[in-house]
Amino acid sequence: MIRRAIAAGLLLGCGGAAPPSPEAFAPLHRAVITAAAAPPDRDALWSALDHALTGEARTAVYAAAWAAAVQREARGARVHLDAITHDPPVVRSQGPGRVELEVAWVVRGTVHHGDHAHVRENAHRARATLVSTPAGPRIAALHPADSRRRALPPSIESAASAQLSGPAPDTASPAPLASPVPPCERDGAPRCP
Repeated sequence: MIRRAIAAGLLLGCGGAAPPSPEAFAPLHRAVITAAAAPPDRDALWSALDHALTGEARTAVYAAAWAAAVQREARGARVHLDAITHDPPVVRSQGPGRVELEVAWVVRGTVHHGDHAHVRENAHRARATLVSTPAGPRIAALHPADSRRRALPPSIESAASAQLSGPAPDTASPAPLASPVPPCERDGAPRCP
């Protein structure tokens, strides 16, 4: 029992560690968004998320990102991220090894499928928890508060449809993809750090 408490304390950044810098959120979160928009590659997705997230947040985001990647692949869609911008985080509380933040960001990307493309821009707000870990700061929780699609000028939509970047993916027979089990949990034996 004591070992578990010590391990949990180290994982969650307890034990007197300094809270991580709130500015660490944006680059960590940008890596999560970028990994989630990539073509399906289980190991690459897990590795990218492992460098930005920890604990249950990592597993939950992995499962959601993998499911989305599988859906995109099945529909023959691909995503190109055009911009990810974060507002400065607002500190709500902090303690040993952790900081609670209110965060906001905007993602603009182009979704390609078939012979056309759409530009989408979504604004998001959330509560986030950053923790100190032996590997550096990590996002331990992300609780969405609001997500909204922003209207874009027609000129942006027209430009995306007129200038597809590269050929449309082959959608004749998408390869079946595996279930969203993190690579470290394959074969039924949890081995995730």
